[in-house]
Amino acid sequence: MSLAPTCKQLLACPNAILAEKSRWRDFNVDSIAFPESKPHKTWIEAHSIPSLLTNWKPRMKLVIASHRGQFNTGGSIPENTPASFLMAIKLGFHILEINIVFSKDNHLILGHNWNTQCTTLLPNQPWNTLLHKEIEGADIINCEVDIGQFKETFVVTDQKVTVLDCLLPQFAPYPEVTTFLDCCEDDGAKATAWVSHRPQYHENLIVQFYPYQHHDGFKFIKDVTQHNPATDWKKKVAIMPVLFPDQVEAIAERYFLAKGEPKDKLTFDDLLMARKNWVDSMFAQGMHMKGMSFIISMMGDHYDVTTGKVELPNACMFSQEADVMFFC
Repeated sequence: MSLAPTCKQLLACPNAILAEKSRWRDFNVDSIAFPESKPHKTWIEAHSIPSLLTNWKPRMKLVIASHRGQFNTGGSIPENTPASFLMAIKLGFHILEINIVFSKDNHLILGHNWNTQCTTLLPNQPWNTLLHKEIEGADIINCEVDIGQFKETFVVTDQKVTVLDCLLPQFAPYPEVTTFLDCCEDDGAKATAWVSHRPQYHENLIVQFYPYQHHDGFKFIKDVTQHNPATDWKKKVAIMPVLFPDQVEAIAERYFLAKGEPKDKLTFDDLLMARKNWVDSMFAQGMHMKGMSFIISMMGDHYDVTTGKVELPNACMFSQEADVMFFC
């Protein structure tokens, strides 16, 4: 049974507004300034490698991916939806990054947030507490914002909550497209097992995961095994660990606590050693490691990195990040 509101309920919702009344700007990609004064399609195709898993060249300095697709909030194309990804492919992107979450019954859902708030009209709760039949097909909404704060008003789009098994077949006409699956903190092992049972996608998918739950390569192997992967998963499923700066500190703390040393006197060299040990442990497992991704982050003016104090509830909305990937 779906928890999605009916059409009558949507029409009766006082916070729903028409798209033409939205504050989001409807833009055309041609209006975006691309480097070197080249047409957007020419520039994108030059830096978005077809069939990345087989065509990567060591001297390539810049590779761009369409993160959550080529969305246009003002044009009713929400991020991380089938429409945004197909638009990215149309514009010449050969590399996509999809944010995914698991439902309660272990179906992969296109979703970035932990919960349903701000992207749907479903009751606000974590995705992993809902069955996929309760959420699949629910309307995607674009919330209005004002100075970095979500407002109560929203536009209902024609996009629906989609399971990954329904999206990936739509990429079949584009075998040159490579997709990164960006998992939530503790979903990397489960997603790796999920991909292992879908050999038709092994040349097109890379699982990105984070070390929050995976203390080293041995722990990651153990975590994947708990989700009943295919026997050849280590050789077939392409994976790429992702490290944020704060994760390096957490890795170092675990490393030195295990040695019985105090964690409150970590030096820069300690951080480097802990990161090296973690990375080495991942590469030592004989997995299909395609490289590493390191995040360079910059928080906005409303977040104090020295104290951790947040001046605004949604200060994280001001953050910027870039991925530095090392392929092998």
